Amino acid sequence: PWDRVGADVRTRLTWYVEAAGDEKDVLNRASQLGAYVLVERATFAAAHDRRGLDVLVADDPILQSTYVSILLDPKNESARLWQEWLKSPAGTAGIAQFRINGIEVFRPLESSAERASG
Repeated sequence: PWDRVGADVRTRLTWYVEAAGDEKDVLNRASQLGAYVLVERATFAAAHDRRGLDVLVADDPILQSTYVSILLDPKNESARLWQEWLKSPAGTAGIAQFRINGIEVFRPLESSAERASG
């Protein structure tokens, strides 16, 4: 990822620190260090203590994560109903309205027809 912006972090050890653990651990470490960190919106929203942390970059297409649900067994009625609900107006509205601690964390993709014409 750093190659895309032309930075060789190996030569920048005064400002770059690798952190181990899951995103929650890394977010906590950034808070303690007063550092910048790249985490998904859901991780940020779910953090119990966000003191000293602010969102500096959001909605950049290069940072977008896409989640998909794949129907592996069309004979499984529950799985098929889940897929249908996800694509329905009620499902996309549910996704759009979902919040963690008041913060929007997911956005439904536009319909396949809209993607094809866009």
